[in-house]
Amino acid sequence: MSTLETARESAPAFRLDANLHQTLKQPATPRELGIHDSEGYVEGGLPEPVYPQRPKVMWETDRAFHNFKAWRAWKGLGAPYFKSRLMPNDLRPLIAYLFTEWKCNLDCHYCWSYDNRIKGMTEPIAKKSVDWLHSIGNRFLALMGGEPLLRPKFLHKVVNYAAKKDFSVYLPTNGRLMKPEVIDRLGDAGLGSVNLAIDVVDEKPGWRRPSIRFDRTSNIC
Repeated sequence: MSTLETARESAPAFRLDANLHQTLKQPATPRELGIHDSEGYVEGGLPEPVYPQRPKVMWETDRAFHNFKAWRAWKGLGAPYFKSRLMPNDLRPLIAYLFTEWKCNLDCHYCWSYDNRIKGMTEPIAKKSVDWLHSIGNRFLALMGGEPLLRPKFLHKVVNYAAKKDFSVYLPTNGRLMKPEVIDRLGDAGLGSVNLAIDVVDEKPGWRRPSIRFDRTSNIC
């Protein structure tokens, strides 16, 4: 048997830390999930977003729209950058990656996110993470996966909570789950930008183009 074959047989069946792998696969309790009940939500969960928060067009002119984008860029990256230079010994990450989901609706050969049995982030963990990042001065949050849009209601809560704390929220996605009602809610909650991951130039037979609407009634740019 070759050395390569021996290494393959001895390799673990997962690509995560062993303890983390086992923890993630344990059933979550209602308190960990932040399940809502008739009296509100379990302690530690995320607030329920109001929709729509912005039913009217926010920008009457192009100048107002560009001023808004410039102000959000300053709050998300400009001010944190200068603070990090003034206080170089403090932990002040400019961009934070919040892995809300391990699962994915696609199976790309190069991606590590292949085990769809692993559960995603819970509401209390998401809330604590955003609070901690806010406390150290971070204001730019990238929601990572897997595919974050697998749980659109959960993602709506995360975006809403982070945006209200002045985070500029960034969403990378393969776009397959970007239904109009989903993206409208995320834009209304304060989503800052979307990055569509496109892995082929030519459209494959049978693939359906995602239906995406971008307009100025939302915060997406």
